[in-house]
Amino acid sequence: MSHSAFPQAGHLLHLSGVSAVRRRVAFWWGLALAAALVLAGLPSARFSSTAGVPDWGTLAGDVARSGAGEPSQQADHAVSSAPPTPAAPVPVEAVPYPGTYLIHPLATLAPEAARYLDGRQGTVAVAVYDGLDGNRYGHQSLVRLRSASIIKVAIMAALLDRVQRQGRSVSPQEHRLLSAMIQWSDNAATTALLRRAGGPPAVQEYLRRIGLTHTQVNPSAWGYTLTTASDMVRLVAQLYFQQILTPELCQYALDLMRGVTPAQRWGITGGLPASASVALKNGWYPENDDGSNWRVHSIGAVEAGDRAYIIAVLTRYPQELGMAYGQETIAGVAQRIYRAVRAQER
Repeated sequence: MSHSAFPQAGHLLHLSGVSAVRRRVAFWWGLALAAALVLAGLPSARFSSTAGVPDWGTLAGDVARSGAGEPSQQADHAVSSAPPTPAAPVPVEAVPYPGTYLIHPLATLAPEAARYLDGRQGTVAVAVYDGLDGNRYGHQSLVRLRSASIIKVAIMAALLDRVQRQGRSVSPQEHRLLSAMIQWSDNAATTALLRRAGGPPAVQEYLRRIGLTHTQVNPSAWGYTLTTASDMVRLVAQLYFQQILTPELCQYALDLMRGVTPAQRWGITGGLPASASVALKNGWYPENDDGSNWRVHSIGAVEAGDRAYIIAVLTRYPQELGMAYGQETIAGVAQRIYRAVRAQER
């Protein structure tokens, strides 16, 4: 199968009854991308310096320090599904997310969410891709923050890209590690998978290829990777709309994200009905070297009724407020965005 820069509606999987949404998005996605390619060409990588980022040692060092700060779990957890078996090797083209067209202020989609953010402490970066009309919305969406564990989605994608390029299946060991990394946020599994993906330089090159131009993988501590809400929406959107990898591998990645352990299904799930399907990954870490701040983040794809949207909310705020403050902030903005999205149907 060859990959096109445009989503092919006939190739989209029928997930949770939202195939109609995906067909509508295919039109807007292709239209926006065509305009972006004509007007701007492919995006180029633009990275800032990592000066001042402390050295957490080598990737083989202390897992609790070189990870994103969550408690380490055992890597060999029970898994929810068998790894997919891709067909023959597939040449992968650089497929940019349509990121050069207008990013609307979040207030134009969800005024309540924008007003809510005005009353929250610290930095809150929000990006939304609306699957109904292809519009993008943002609030400080290009502010670069340390990623904590949301970078694990990028490491997963880079590993699956390598699997695809080698024309092989995800091995049972890789499947166990991927399940542990995504569903349990296991740091030791992440370090092992980063090595298998070729290390930080290989992951950085992969992210550049797929258009994540504001993400800089930290070479010594993956949890200190710098990224933006906009880039994280770009990554999840390309998985959801099958713009990277094969459809089977995109589905596999999303299924892992849908199977996150219940204790970690906070954040962008705030205010959603029980019937909603959410593929998500969260990250959290209290840092003492950078003004004693918490980083609490949540990214993913939401399917509710016949609507689908991609969302990322990243926060940084004083450590004395505690982790719960970040969780509350993300849930508060997420539920207001959900209400705004649903209101468009009326």
